[in-house]
Amino acid sequence: MRNILEIEEHVPVPPMMLHDPFYRITYIMKEEIRKHKWIETEKGRLLTWDEARAEWMNKHSEAFVAFIQDTLRSTP
Repeated sequence: MRNILEIEEHVPVPPMMLHDPFYRITYIMKEEIRKHKWIETEKGRLLTWDEARAEWMNKHSEAFVAFIQDTLRSTP
């Protein structure tokens, strides 16, 4: 799963894993990191993928995990 976040490019996932919630959450995280990188680029900061990933993890991953946990708790 970590390999998905290690590179910016698309990482193919075996079809049987598409329904695995952990893989889906990881892909959502990757999209959030891409958005963070794009927003920072719009501000004039050119970040590498590694910089964007590390910055997003430091600034936003805690809130992201809390959101996922809250969502899972409220699901019947």
